[in-house]
Amino acid sequence: RENTHINSRLLAAAVGDEIRRNCPSISARMFTVIREARALESYALQAGYSRAEVEAFLRSRDERRRIRAERDGYLGRNGVVEGDAASYCRLGQREIADQTYIGSLLRAQ
Repeated sequence: RENTHINSRLLAAAVGDEIRRNCPSISARMFTVIREARALESYALQAGYSRAEVEAFLRSRDERRRIRAERDGYLGRNGVVEGDAASYCRLGQREIADQTYIGSLLRAQ
């Protein structure tokens, strides 16, 4: 929870996942997503977290709720309206065009 790098990457993955689930013209770059997930796990292990700690963190309902709340805040601050696919698509297109980390996880179809 205290590691900014880990949390920012998890937030980006959650935002990207929500965009791709709600925008029919955007999908995930699955090989990139898998590679980044493995890199993040490696980073956590090298930072001194045990595999058990990493797995417990990922399974934690409280942590999932926290990340979802952060995701929803990010989406709202960026003009996304729940149920409005076009708003998800606009954000996804902007993330891709701005070459953000979130955008690197997405592909416009």
